[in-house]
Amino acid sequence: MLLKSLIISGLFCPLGIYFAHKFNNLDLPDDRKKHSKPTAKSGGLSIWCTFFLLSFFSRDINIPLLISSFFLIITTILDDQLKIKNLYRLILQFFSIIPFLFGAGINSNPYLIIFVFISFVTLINLFNFFDGLNTILSMQLVGIILFYLIYINVLNIDYLSSSLNIFLGSVISFLLFNAFGKLFLGDIGSYFIALFIGFLCFHSIIINSFNIEKFIILITPLLPVLNDTISTLFIRIKKGEKFFSTPHRQHGYQLLNELGLFHWQVSLIYFLKLIACCFVSFFFINYGSIVNILGLIFLIGLDLFFLRKIRQISKIKLII
Repeated sequence: MLLKSLIISGLFCPLGIYFAHKFNNLDLPDDRKKHSKPTAKSGGLSIWCTFFLLSFFSRDINIPLLISSFFLIITTILDDQLKIKNLYRLILQFFSIIPFLFGAGINSNPYLIIFVFISFVTLINLFNFFDGLNTILSMQLVGIILFYLIYINVLNIDYLSSSLNIFLGSVISFLLFNAFGKLFLGDIGSYFIALFIGFLCFHSIIINSFNIEKFIILITPLLPVLNDTISTLFIRIKKGEKFFSTPHRQHGYQLLNELGLFHWQVSLIYFLKLIACCFVSFFFINYGSIVNILGLIFLIGLDLFFLRKIRQISKIKLII
């Protein structure tokens, strides 16, 4: 399934580039972006099409996930065309999650519904906020999926192995085009990636059974994304800036790029951070809840220390 996904996504990506230029679905350069030429932003749609096409032919399609992701695509298209206000976009995102949640059969517990609603929409916006450099998010996703595949039995999601391999293959193919600046994920891509990660976590913890070990495994490869985005949001709050709508260069990866590193070098550093987090977790993940929690706190602190050092160096060498 991995090979099929690589091939089909490899066909969809150039088609996406062609139609994006034909219908002017391009990401235009501005003050908050790093690229200098209008670039197709249909990479996420290529991944989405590959995932559901192969899922359909393998008779392993998840209808609620399909419907929710389709509504997110509509939300993205409306936003691109009408420039929807942040509040209305957030409301549309909440409505987009409804088919998936109720399709999974959790409508009996209102507190669980509220928690999952907030978690999914938060994850969607955090991943979208993080996607600001070529290869940065897609390389993170490759590491995340590989880590989940290692622990697929512990997470009790072995029945989703086909979906994981399809997703992995489609993202790797996209990464090849993205690395050369020919194709971006776009909001569709970051939304769908976050929805899929949420889908995996949802199946592992809520549909199956919750335990600390599973939670640590699920959260560990997400730390580089979550720490960077959340710490950046806190900085913006402190400075009195709007969360998402004003130009900024406060992400750790943006600062590394400003310091002179190429996109692929920054993405590689973040990928190595992810690998380091996963490697360290191997040493404490099987030693009980207390050790797991202390280990997670250590990893979060270590990554935040790394981000702080980046910001300290940038203050010396850059005018921020």
